[in-house]
Amino acid sequence: MVCKGWTGPVAVLMGVAVLSLSVHSAAQNNDHSLLSFIKRLFGGKKDETVPMTPAQIIQGEGYPSEVHHVTTADGYILQVDRIPRPGRPVVYLANQIFSSAAAYLILGKGKSIGFLLYEAGFDVWLSNFRGTNFSLTHVSLSSSDDNFWKFGFHEHGTLDNPAIIDYVLATTKQKDLVFLGHSMGGTTFFVTASERPDTLSKIRAAFLFAPAVFMSNTKDEVMRAGVRFANATMRIADLLHKHRQPVELLRQLLTGLCQKGLSKALNLCAKAGLGGVNRFLPDFAIFFPAGGSVGQLVHFLQVINPKWPGFRKYNYGSAQANRAKYGSDTPPDYKLRNINTPVYLYNGFGDKTCSVQDQTLLKNTLPNVKQFFYSANKNLNHRDFTLSDNAVNDVYNTVLANLKQFLKR
Repeated sequence: MVCKGWTGPVAVLMGVAVLSLSVHSAAQNNDHSLLSFIKRLFGGKKDETVPMTPAQIIQGEGYPSEVHHVTTADGYILQVDRIPRPGRPVVYLANQIFSSAAAYLILGKGKSIGFLLYEAGFDVWLSNFRGTNFSLTHVSLSSSDDNFWKFGFHEHGTLDNPAIIDYVLATTKQKDLVFLGHSMGGTTFFVTASERPDTLSKIRAAFLFAPAVFMSNTKDEVMRAGVRFANATMRIADLLHKHRQPVELLRQLLTGLCQKGLSKALNLCAKAGLGGVNRFLPDFAIFFPAGGSVGQLVHFLQVINPKWPGFRKYNYGSAQANRAKYGSDTPPDYKLRNINTPVYLYNGFGDKTCSVQDQTLLKNTLPNVKQFFYSANKNLNHRDFTLSDNAVNDVYNTVLANLKQFLKR
């Protein structure tokens, strides 16, 4: 089993909480064995295991595969995976937080949306945003440099998506494409649509699975509690000098503290769906944790904060800092009401991360929603859009039916 709800951020917050609790408890009780374990956990030999690549997954299922590299305006070199159907309409899939292109492939042939789109007749392209396992290079920065990790979902929307989309259209000689994204992948669409009208004009329609946009009514208790830990998350990352944060920290924390069943951490591990018989499946490690920044997480925590509802740009923490960046004391809202591109929204009643109230607000804010769909499976949750074997019947058949019109020119 894997942790429930919004897998990446929840585990990040739980990892931070587990670490904080464990260190504090060990110090208070002079628990040398626990302190020693934590030191070994972060001081031992680095795990050099390389996760399976999206291309290997594609080829393993018997499909053609291509790997491309795209350089953004600010120098990040992104890997983009392709299941090629030259000359056919293009669909572009934007990855989730702490994830990669593999998320859309992990269930295999006949089950994952990436393969279903190819079988439907699309030329399929899949992103690996900056900071994922497969996009860790830059024209001048090393991924061990703190400056490499100074980004959030705003940069995915304003820099990564535009660079990838321009490259894809130039390579395929198509004039436009269909955008598809789950969770943060959907978030980045709205950032792109708001901030990059030049790129939006190249998107025929957006098909979004539980996009994380308005979130102040989230039912995810761990994420709501995590609003208080936003600054602590950043401090712990700095303290441990884990530049590739929060991925390497969590990879060690969750397999170390939770799986070894340390009593001080068991309650938090259980709430995160970790520890004991609950563990990360081997294949799940392909795409989680798969790279990300503290900036991504902190921005989402700002969006979740019920005292600051809305879908706004990053808050730099002071009126002075915000004025320097935006010319105003508070960050401006993303301009959602100006998005006339056809949008299809797919949701689940079992999704605690993106509540019905928040998703309804999103629908009512957008001027051109073509479908607002809730699965007949009342238990469909946030992660099920890419991890459930039943996603084909619960969601994908409806998505594919709506996509047929975009196979025509």
